[in-house]
Amino acid sequence: MDNITILMSTYNGEQYVAEQIDSILSQTYTNWVLIIRDDGSKDNTVHIIDEYVNREARIKWFDEDEPRNLGPMKSFFSMLQKVDSAYYMFSDQDDVWLPQKIEKTLQKMKEIERQSSPSLVHTNLSVTDEQLNVLEEGPASAHDSMQSLLLTNDVTGCTVMINKSLRLLALNDLESVQVMHDMWLGLLAARFGSIAYVEFPTMLYRQHSGNVVGKTTGFLKKARLLASENERRRIQTSINAASALMSLHGSRLSGKEVAYLRTIEGFGTETFVKNLYDMCRNNVQKNSKVATIAFIVKLAINHKYLKQMV
Repeated sequence: MDNITILMSTYNGEQYVAEQIDSILSQTYTNWVLIIRDDGSKDNTVHIIDEYVNREARIKWFDEDEPRNLGPMKSFFSMLQKVDSAYYMFSDQDDVWLPQKIEKTLQKMKEIERQSSPSLVHTNLSVTDEQLNVLEEGPASAHDSMQSLLLTNDVTGCTVMINKSLRLLALNDLESVQVMHDMWLGLLAARFGSIAYVEFPTMLYRQHSGNVVGKTTGFLKKARLLASENERRRIQTSINAASALMSLHGSRLSGKEVAYLRTIEGFGTETFVKNLYDMCRNNVQKNSKVATIAFIVKLAINHKYLKQMV
C-alpha cells in the first residue's frame, strides 16, 4: 500500500478537531500518517491532539525548532517543505471526511499519474452548516486549466492529494509565493503535469462564522459583495499568482501564456480601459459570458484599490 501523509494545520480548533481526526481514523484506506502543526492555539486544541498522539502511532506532531504563528498558507508550506512522502493530502481542522475519501482520491491519482509527472487530484465536497446538515453540493465538473484557475480557483485545499513530483516542483517556490497552497499547487499541476477532479463529494465542509463559504442569495446582497474587501483580495490573489508564475516559470511558458499572465499582472496598475482591452486581445475570460461580465464589473468597481493591496 502506498504511503500517504496528511498535513493538518490547527488554530483554536477545540470545538471540531476531534471529530475531524475521528473521521480520518475511520478511513477505509489505512496506510496514512497524520502530521499536525498547531499555529499557536490559545484554547484546548493542543491538549485534545496530544490525547490522539499518545494513543495512535499514525498521528504525530510536526517537528519544528521554533513554533510560531505563521497563518494557514505558511503553516502548510512549512510542513510540505520538511515532510517526505509518496503522496500528500491536506486537512482543515473542522471538517468531516467521508470514509472512502483517501481510497477514492488515491484511485483517481493512479489513473492520471505518469512517471515523474507532477500530479494533483481534487474532489467535490458537500457544504454543511455547523451541525453538518448539507446546504449545497459542489459542482459536478471542474475547469482545471492554468488560465481558468488564475481567475477562478476551484481547487479546495482540504480535498487535495498531490504526489511527490508536484511537491518537488513546488519546493523552490514556497518561500516567495504569496498564494495559498491549494491554488499554487493546482496551477503548477495544470500547466506542468496532470490534474483531475473526482465529481462526487468525499467530505463535509463545515460552514460557520470562522470560514464564510457557501451560497450568497439575493441580488442586492450579491451586488454589494462585488465591492467588498474579500472580492478585492480575490482579484489580488490572481495578480499575485500571475506574477509568481511569470517570475518563477516564465521561461517555460508560451508567448500566449505570457501575454495572458501579463494581462492579469496589469490589473490595477494599468488604466481600466487598458485592462479591458488586454483582456479582449489576450482572451482573458471566465468560464461563461455571465461570469466574465460579472468579473469585469467587479474589476471596474475595485480597480482603484488594487495597487494599495499586497
